[in-house]
Amino acid sequence: MDAGVEKINSILESFMGINDTDLATQIWEKGEGRTNSMEFAEAIDNSDLEELGFTDDLIIELWGAITDARAGRL
Repeated sequence: MDAGVEKINSILESFMGINDTDLATQIWEKGEGRTNSMEFAEAIDNSDLEELGFTDDLIIELWGAITDARAGRL
């Protein structure tokens, strides 16, 4: 999980200039139990995170970090 949160934080910083471990952890938690990027995108859209207006490209990058961390590639 720590590697995933760190990667998510790095992605947030590169896309939005945000460095926030709490936000990265919240995004990581939205990915728990999700099996694909569409489920993850719906989880983001149906939460308070929707207000941040994440682009599709950002969602795909975040999902990639989650799946890489799950697979031990980070």
